[in-house]
Amino acid sequence: MAEIDRFGASVAAGVRRGGIAGALFWVLVAGFVLFLVASAFAPALGGRLRILTGGTDRYRLAQWASTAALAAWVALATAFAAWLLGRTFRGALGLPRRAHRSGFFALRVVLAVPLSIWLLIWASDEYVVRGVSWAPTGALVIGLAMCLMFAHDVPRLLKNGASALRSRVALLRVPRMELTRLHDGWARLRGVVAAGGETFEGHDGRPCVYCRDRQYLGDKTEESFAPFLLERGGASLSVEAAAGQAVVEAVAVHEQPAALDAEDEADVVWVRDAELPVGAEVEVVGQVSVEGGAYRGSARIHAGDGVLLVMTRAAAAHRRLLLSALVELGSALVLAGCVVGLVVFWVVVRQLTWR
Repeated sequence: MAEIDRFGASVAAGVRRGGIAGALFWVLVAGFVLFLVASAFAPALGGRLRILTGGTDRYRLAQWASTAALAAWVALATAFAAWLLGRTFRGALGLPRRAHRSGFFALRVVLAVPLSIWLLIWASDEYVVRGVSWAPTGALVIGLAMCLMFAHDVPRLLKNGASALRSRVALLRVPRMELTRLHDGWARLRGVVAAGGETFEGHDGRPCVYCRDRQYLGDKTEESFAPFLLERGGASLSVEAAAGQAVVEAVAVHEQPAALDAEDEADVVWVRDAELPVGAEVEVVGQVSVEGGAYRGSARIHAGDGVLLVMTRAAAAHRRLLLSALVELGSALVLAGCVVGLVVFWVVVRQLTWR
């Protein structure tokens, strides 16, 4: 089923790629920023709006400039938190992440910090911006420019969220089969992993049919997959996939290297990251081809026109896909809402202030 693309299958399987601690830190930062906005700055903005129409023209201009700066800061902080959450949430759950341009990431963060401080200074008190006639427009331009920079990721977030939803719907459409009652077509099958030929040695000496190694202190990974048998109730079938066609939810190992010699380089030392041992109970999603029945060992399940998905915790697959989609689609909506909301706020409140 082509709707289950490799990325969606990876999210369903929860394939961990490392870097969870760093991603979790950024998720916590995003949550803290949203907490500050909801608990302190949004209520302060509401208080400012209630006193905008009083006083002299000079006072109202200064108060309007300060309020516009506060609104721009709230929009900027909310957009930053939503962008950061949508970007790092997958990593915090140990899910695979799309490749991003790290330079643009750094640029947005570097610009957001000083500009948010500038807006906070303007928003601190109307006295700070008295006599600065361009302050309301300047606050809008700064906030809008930064919100648009963060909203640059909206298409990517929408694409990733839609991909997760499509994969979830596709998984729900795949019928469940029993090994004793097979027929051609896409199916979900549960059973126990058994050696069907060549296996790999696990970190504890047990045979494995899948292993993932990574560079110690590096980003590169290597995956090895061996065809195996799926057994249950005396029946079996062969699970087959070509290189790159299988997405496997493996058991995390987190192997540490032995003591390195002074001449060794950490980036060329490989350690075991995850493996799927013989005897593990799994659910396999793929295309079944039957030639004589499962009891005679002539049935097989393979990637077909999509990917072969092997999960040890299949019950959580739909939750992973749904949560991933909700966070990314929600982040995209918030980012778009910050841009539109800031413009609408500035136009409507300015008219009310000077009516």
